[in-house]
Amino acid sequence: MTKYTEEAALSAMRRRAVDSQFSHLWSDALFAREQARDRVKNKMRVESNIASVRQQQVENVELHVSRYEAELQQITWDLGSYVRWTIVTGWMTFERAAVDATELPKVSSNMYENLPKAIAPNTDAAVFWARPPWPDVRKVQLERNKLIHKNLGSSDLFAGIQLAEEAIIALRSGIKVVFTTLSKDPPLWVECDEVPRRLGGSSAALSVSRAGADEDPQRFRVVWVHGGRETLDTVLRSDDDPWPVVERIASGIRIPIEAIRIYKGDALWRELAVKMRGS
Repeated sequence: MTKYTEEAALSAMRRRAVDSQFSHLWSDALFAREQARDRVKNKMRVESNIASVRQQQVENVELHVSRYEAELQQITWDLGSYVRWTIVTGWMTFERAAVDATELPKVSSNMYENLPKAIAPNTDAAVFWARPPWPDVRKVQLERNKLIHKNLGSSDLFAGIQLAEEAIIALRSGIKVVFTTLSKDPPLWVECDEVPRRLGGSSAALSVSRAGADEDPQRFRVVWVHGGRETLDTVLRSDDDPWPVVERIASGIRIPIEAIRIYKGDALWRELAVKMRGS
């Protein structure tokens, strides 16, 4: 058991948490992208159903196809909505993070001119925005401006998933560079790349017990808490390090847990609360 493994575990929990400045905005952008991804899967499913119905020549084939096409139209609208949400909210997160890093409230009012002045004052704006990662960040800004301020055509309303994927990658990189250029640590939440899945249906959880742990009266038991109920994850011997288990749970859990608890023997040794999206 080391201070390093403990800090790694706590950092993993903070990356997933929605409890620090602007982390909720980043979580919203990730959620919107996740919903867009789901709509892409749904679109492929419906398109496959249409092809299958036409191939099988079932009775009233055009009626079945028309119903699927109506569903497909709704999915296409939803996909465009979630892509736009990703871009608009993601850019909002970048602006707020840039203001936080530079401590200059006006940096977001004219980002093209003011951001270079704040983090690269001896660099011309055009030169600044031509250097990685700024062309990709600028692309997101222009897309956001179009969505907010311009009359949109069909191609803009029904944007594809790639725009959302590229926006998250570019904005994450931009946020990190703004902070590191100013010799500041980037916020941990920017490393988060997923949100807890939507709940529903049945689920199962696997628990593991290390050899010799059950016979150890001071064994560690690591559990996670969801909906006020504990679920056992791992049982360790008293000479094992529980922090890597905590890090694994915090990094990989796909449902919105509210805490991870570590028991030593029969007593609660540590309780680590976490505010995740949905918990």
